[in-house]
Amino acid sequence: MKYKEAQEVIRNYSHLIGKINEKGFVINELIMVPQDEDKRNRYIQSYIQTKDANRSIEPYIDEELSVWAIDTKHLLESNVLFYQEIVRVC
Repeated sequence: MKYKEAQEVIRNYSHLIGKINEKGFVINELIMVPQDEDKRNRYIQSYIQTKDANRSIEPYIDEELSVWAIDTKHLLESNVLFYQEIVRVC
């Protein structure tokens, strides 16, 4: 999906923030991630460094995106990313 669509998905699923998902982690944030694996890896590295999803996604706003629900606590404390893909549309 494109950037504007991903923004809409995040708005529509914002009620999930603070909830525990079926995998057992707390959803702290909904983020857009590039579908391309290399770009996604670069995005995640940028996100870890900046802790700013909006700034990190800027280079990829013209790419195909997915929306993930993530547990930021484990990511920032242990460098382990727990995520659940919310929507991916090709």
